[in-house]
Amino acid sequence: MVRLSKLAQDKGTYIILINFKDETGTAKAPDTMTYTLHDKDGNVINSKEDQTVSSPSAQEPITLKGDDLANSENENIPRYLTAWGTYTSDTYGSGLNWTQVFEFYIEPARIL
Repeated sequence: MVRLSKLAQDKGTYIILINFKDETGTAKAPDTMTYTLHDKDGNVINSKEDQTVSSPSAQEPITLKGDDLANSENENIPRYLTAWGTYTSDTYGSGLNWTQVFEFYIEPARIL
């Protein structure tokens, strides 16, 4: 799991950059990429389930905004973006699976 230190703001914009590397640590574009945004209990947030990224790159930005980042609580709440797909290895062939999970927190709106 990758824990992101930057807080997201309630209903703001938050970009998660997925840096994909093969088993040797070399940056390379995966063949496929899909992601789901969910809470700690696995509930899908704002219908962001099985979102397919067309032609993913080795550095793929995922932009979350508005209701993706809603926080009606009086405290920071955790969210998770799970990304997965397949890649081709120069050594081990094609159709290899990968998964990355990103954890971040959303701070509540502040009333001044």
